[in-house]
Amino acid sequence: MGNISKDQVTKILDSIRDYRKRDISDSQIMHDLALSRASYYRYLRKIHTEEQEAWRQVTTTRVETELFKMKASLEKTFRIADELADNAIDEEVKLMACDKKDDARMSIIQLLTDPDYITKIEVNVVKNQKESAKMDIQSKETS
Repeated sequence: MGNISKDQVTKILDSIRDYRKRDISDSQIMHDLALSRASYYRYLRKIHTEEQEAWRQVTTTRVETELFKMKASLEKTFRIADELADNAIDEEVKLMACDKKDDARMSIIQLLTDPDYITKIEVNVVKNQKESAKMDIQSKETS
């Protein structure tokens, strides 16, 4: 990747991706593209790095969207519980509403400040995306 232009590198990477999509063996790809083993694996590492970055960007955007939705939902829960607590005649209902309100407030604080809380949400979003992709593949295979 040292003495060749960026355009040439891009063409080689695209060719390798295309060959791999068609399940061509590594040795055949190296032969067809006249690449040494070391060069081929450097290109594969670059492809892997690019794909990881692309996936990270997709999941980050998705997680941010989900976090905003969750924050809005928790704020709504807080408002409803707050209203119930203010208007409840029954003391038990009032206490339960206050408890829900406090739970919602704590969840909002966790959402905004706790990286572990966000990581758990991120893991669930990624897991759901993978499951959705598997279902898409299965539905395509059956049709």
